[in-house]
Order: sequence, then C-alpha cells, then structure tokens
Amino acid sequence: RNEPRSTASGSTYAGNHKIPLEWAVKGVKKEDYVRPHLEQMEKENRHGVYFIFQSMEQGSCFDVAMPKFPTEDPDYRIIRRQRRMYTHLYFYIRDEELPLKAGVAPKFIKPS
Repeated sequence: RNEPRSTASGSTYAGNHKIPLEWAVKGVKKEDYVRPHLEQMEKENRHGVYFIFQSMEQGSCFDVAMPKFPTEDPDYRIIRRQRRMYTHLYFYIRDEELPLKAGVAPKFIKPS
C-alpha cells in the first residue's frame, strides 16, 4: 500500500465515523458543498467532524543524495530543496466552543 500513514488514518477515521471523505473539485465553493452536512448536524444538535476534503497540493521538501564522487567524509550527503505534491486533508468541524461565521470551521491537517 503506497498511501501515506496520515492519509490512510484520515480515510479510516472517516469510514469508522461515517463521515464523507471526498476529493476537492476545482472551481466548487467548498463551504457551499458541505453546507447540507453542516445543516444536518445542526438539526441533530451534534458537534464534531462532519466532512473531510482531500486535495493534492504542492509543498517544499528536501531530497538527500549521495555525491557522485568519493569525498573525505563518508557521511557527506547533498541536500536539495524540491517541490513535491502532497495529499492534504481538510476537516470541517462544528464546534460549540468555537463558533465561527456561518458555523463553518475548516481545520487543516498536513500529512507528515
């Protein structure tokens, strides 16, 4: 399985708690898309996670490489900064202690 541990944990959490987990679609306003789920939670007077969006986004990382030629230090490595694609998870939460505008509170979790 090639899925990062935190992404797999997000899908497991969503499956165990019957929370929708979907890929974000470009051009769709996320708050409008999840609003029916929020309204259902408000109707039932429940709090917690009500929707999870996944998206692929670019981020920085460091790549470590062995030098092409021998060096005096056997532990010498070349470190390069690179851009990579990561799966990001956005948790939409209804929280009674943190009321926000329209009750929509996207929480961002970046896989490690």
